Amino acid sequence: MCQCQCENFLMGGGSSPRIRNGKIYWYEGDTFVWSLKFTIKQCDGTDYVLQSTDKIIVDFKKNLHTDKSIYTFVFENQEYTDNTIKMEFTPEITALFPYGFYKVGVKMENDDITTLLPASTICVENTVSV
Repeated sequence: MCQCQCENFLMGGGSSPRIRNGKIYWYEGDTFVWSLKFTIKQCDGTDYVLQSTDKIIVDFKKNLHTDKSIYTFVFENQEYTDNTIKMEFTPEITALFPYGFYKVGVKMENDDITTLLPASTICVENTVSV
């Protein structure tokens, strides 16, 4: 007589948001605060500290082939504690990102325009709605 023993495991959800394999993930409908801390090197190798006059633009798009943004966070005329920005994904903002893939990029504008984060992939994962 053969006796079989089966074990089933369900994987729990990952943190939301999270970065895995160079992609940014979150679950559809989740609300959260996402902080980005920038390490910026000047041409001479010294660290650049964000100034209150610097404008930081975080732009979300469906893909790289469109000029239309889904949502844009703009930070300006403020102090950047520890070279960090904080983006609050409220229910209204997260509703703009249904299940699917998106792109995000970050630029700094002062005397020059500097790319702080080149186009990166976001994966909004699906959940079972109640």
